[in-house]
Amino acid sequence: MEITVMTPQFDRVDGKVVLARPQGLEQFLALKKMSVTDLKALGCGVWTENDKCHHMLYPEEWYDNIPNGLEVVMISDRIAKFEHGVTDNDTRYGMLAYGFLVPKDV
Repeated sequence: MEITVMTPQFDRVDGKVVLARPQGLEQFLALKKMSVTDLKALGCGVWTENDKCHHMLYPEEWYDNIPNGLEVVMISDRIAKFEHGVTDNDTRYGMLAYGFLVPKDV
């Protein structure tokens, strides 16, 4: 007997249409130096924040553009290397369950 677990995938609630997609490792690394306002404009979402940083999530539209081997920060705070087709593409409100940290001094 095979059991398949299906979790709900929610669309964005902000109506944002994500058109821009970073290309390559350099552009993904450069995201860490952008302001939260600019990242939100690109379609990223804030997962959490503390006194040092914001944990930003990638929009689901970027999944196919994330470079293999890029370190991503999961919503559990675990750091993993992205592997296309292996790393989960499950979404909530249009965001993947991982992203990157942006220091608050940016």
